[in-house]
Amino acid sequence: MSLVAIVTFFTTNAVMFFCVIAMFFFVLLYRNREHDFKTELKEKDRLIVQLNTSIEELEQKVQERRVIATFGGYDS
Repeated sequence: MSLVAIVTFFTTNAVMFFCVIAMFFFVLLYRNREHDFKTELKEKDRLIVQLNTSIEELEQKVQERRVIATFGGYDS
């Protein structure tokens, strides 16, 4: 075997090894970011539910005020 063939063989194997290691780390980073996005999405969903609840409560209070205004207050 010539020296060029040996150097080429080991260089190719080293490059492939580092590519596999790099792909492994990219997969880990992607999974971590995906988990962060899911957590952030859950928090935003929770906030949206709270906002919708607050809006419904405000609409109910407005409706109560309209009823009070229509009947002139709490006259017995």
